[in-house]
Amino acid sequence: MRVTEHIGWKPAWTVRAGRATSQKESIAHFCGTDHHRAFIENKGLTSKRQPRKHSMARKTKEEAQETYISLLDAAEQVFSEKGVTRTTLNDVALAAGMTRGAIYWHFKDKTALFQAMCDRAFLPMDALLKEIINAPDKEPLIALRQMTIHFLKHVASNQRQRKVFDIIFHRCEKTEDMVFFTLEQEKRAECLSQMESILLDAVTQGKLPQATDTFIAMQAIHSYLIGLIHEWLIDTNGYDLEKHAEGMIDMFLAGLVARPPLKKS
Repeated sequence: MRVTEHIGWKPAWTVRAGRATSQKESIAHFCGTDHHRAFIENKGLTSKRQPRKHSMARKTKEEAQETYISLLDAAEQVFSEKGVTRTTLNDVALAAGMTRGAIYWHFKDKTALFQAMCDRAFLPMDALLKEIINAPDKEPLIALRQMTIHFLKHVASNQRQRKVFDIIFHRCEKTEDMVFFTLEQEKRAECLSQMESILLDAVTQGKLPQATDTFIAMQAIHSYLIGLIHEWLIDTNGYDLEKHAEGMIDMFLAGLVARPPLKKS
């Protein structure tokens, strides 16, 4: 039996209201009948409610963010195991259970991936350090103490920070094609400038002698911190850096106050 016969629809030559209807009229008539609705429902052609566009967009955005985080996690793992130079983007993709295409969707090259990995580890700490530095009415040497202790404790207690610092210090060759290190020089200069401004405030407030060479003092503090992290990461079981951070910083600052470096005439 033909479909038209099954659903009771008559062809275009059906006479309706005393005249022959055209095929176009018949179709229009059929589409408004209960037969048409029953036919659509029986054939499973009823349209289902589509999800709202913003819900789909949000889901896609969330999935992209999950992929981004998974790639950064994989990069930390592989860079730590193989070193940055010997790691390929394909290695990272395999560790993340993805294709290289997924990496190139988020990062244009290995340098961009490396930069994003470092930013994720360091930006939260940078924000906290800036908050300490910029606190109003903060006594400069107290601010310097808080900043340096926080830095050491954060690295010692945060697994991601430790891993990324270890990658930078011990598993990464500083080659010319790693633009990251050029950018790091700029960030380093900004950090050192902030530190020297604290020392200048200490001189202005009489906490350090007027003849204090704040540039040399700043270089000494920075070298002390980086040296501590660099050496501690070689053997993190040697001592508890988080536990001893305050004592190590107090020892250094006591020496700075007692015998600050003086400007050479």
